[in-house]
Amino acid sequence: MKFPTLDNLPICLAALIYYFRYIFLFLYPVALLPMVLINTNDVAKSAYILLWMSGYWITGVVPLYATAILPMFLGPVMGLQTSGTLSKEYLPTSNFLFIVSMFLAGAAEHCNLHRRIVILCLKCMGGDPRLIILGIMIPTWFLSLWMSNSATTLLMATITESLLDRIDKATTDHESSAAKRSSIDKISDSEEQEDIIRGLEITARRSKWQKFGVGLSLGVCYSASCGGMGTLTGTPTNIVVYNLLIDVYGSQTGLNFGSWMAYAFPISIIILLVIWFVICLIYLGPSELFSCSRAEPESSESSFDDVFTPDEREVDVESEHRNSDISLKEIVNKVIKEEKKVLGPLTWAEGTVLFLFISVIIMWISREPGVQGWSRFMPKKINAQGRLINFVGDTQPIVLVAFLAMILPYNNPFKLRIRPDETRAEARARINRPLLPWSVAESKCAWGVIILIGGGFALSRIVTSSGLSTVISGSLTGLSALPAFGIVYLLTIMCSFLTEMVSNTATVTILAPIMFELADRVAIHPFCLTLPLVLSTSLAFILPAATPPNAIIYAKGRVKLIDMVKTGIPLNFIAQFVVTACTMTYGAQLFGLHAVPDWAGNSTLGR
Repeated sequence: MKFPTLDNLPICLAALIYYFRYIFLFLYPVALLPMVLINTNDVAKSAYILLWMSGYWITGVVPLYATAILPMFLGPVMGLQTSGTLSKEYLPTSNFLFIVSMFLAGAAEHCNLHRRIVILCLKCMGGDPRLIILGIMIPTWFLSLWMSNSATTLLMATITESLLDRIDKATTDHESSAAKRSSIDKISDSEEQEDIIRGLEITARRSKWQKFGVGLSLGVCYSASCGGMGTLTGTPTNIVVYNLLIDVYGSQTGLNFGSWMAYAFPISIIILLVIWFVICLIYLGPSELFSCSRAEPESSESSFDDVFTPDEREVDVESEHRNSDISLKEIVNKVIKEEKKVLGPLTWAEGTVLFLFISVIIMWISREPGVQGWSRFMPKKINAQGRLINFVGDTQPIVLVAFLAMILPYNNPFKLRIRPDETRAEARARINRPLLPWSVAESKCAWGVIILIGGGFALSRIVTSSGLSTVISGSLTGLSALPAFGIVYLLTIMCSFLTEMVSNTATVTILAPIMFELADRVAIHPFCLTLPLVLSTSLAFILPAATPPNAIIYAKGRVKLIDMVKTGIPLNFIAQFVVTACTMTYGAQLFGLHAVPDWAGNSTLGR
């Protein structure tokens, strides 16, 4: 049977496929027009904009970032919001916080501090396949707390591919040497049978390492998504919901970097361990996962300091051909040795960036750590609506630190002598080289993501002010018959599967205002619905298109769609249960979710 292709399709069908993008681009908004022609109220207009942008976001016929600028045209043209009001939504304080966070993450990338952290973790894990997977997942998760998920995945994918390529080569060499020995030494039928058995063992061994490669690759993309939820600046969706909460309820919600980390960081760690357990169970097998065998300990000459100093000791990789299976430990040591040779000893720049990172984290956590922190010394006032206005928030510490990164020297200022092999001009450039040049900061900032977040804020403003969110939330009030745990779990499952097809930023932008209205209608704490919602959108594990980390790993070719689906479906359900359980237990104590707070009654919903 001959299947149809573009070459043998009728010309009309081929043309339809060729020009589908343009057909959908223009006909989709036209098909929605009756919505505003029949009803000319603000709710219908807002629904028209929401469906228009959602259709473009879901299908991808227009880049996400291009769709994000539509509110600046449609809002004023339809008389829903002024240009001045909407333009402010594209760079609120939370967006500026995200921009400067990317600057500081760029400084870490610029000096290769992130690579040294990875090597340190690998050094500590030895040669056990379970620990190697964990040793890759932990630095991926940690870096994703502070860097963008995509950048972290790209970095870690490079390192894991180097490791897996060496495993592939060692496996191939081992098979070749085994085949060569059997062809030379074969003398009897019994040995022929042994060769057949040996061939089956080689095939099983190859399958074992292929599965290991799939599990290791999935561990990278899943842990990157998991890490982004742990801090306020870890992923754009966190910034989106933070800004929406501040915009609707004011700054008295108690949500800041420290309280977010107290809530989301433990959830992130638990889900990381769940991901590791599920990956090991599927791709290493129960016998390997629950095995009590331990890798050989590192020699006494190996220490923590080895990661920060060049190691010239040779690693005997050839011994892997003398064993019945390849030596994963020796391959890992080979990768570590080469990385250490490239990185050299710990540099002044790396130490300075590490100090800046630690400083900003301390300032964030100590600003309002559940008691009065250093923020009590900062200026504040009460506005006409009776809201407390804090002049200083989480943005100011990282702005200060990012500014320091742009003026502090890249090289040790106490060792600035002119080298014999450089001119005075070269010495001047070296001495005045900043830790974070502006060109690097500019290149490391995801400006498209900033526009996407801003467009989401503008769309949310239109949906909320028009009353559309009130109408939608009214249709969900039937959920009030369920217990709070059931409501939260159902909503998180819905959001996690929705974000498999729609950008997680778009999902949060569309659903967060509806959750605010729903919480108001069923008389529960707004955080009870909103915080699990935003965390659930970071936990999209099923499809390659769900998140950029998934797409990056899928493009490498080691992971098939069926691998991602069979691993992601159970992970989705387990992860959403963890989010719900943590929210309704310690999250309830942390934020007082058992009662509706006073500040929720002073919201700007429907204004």
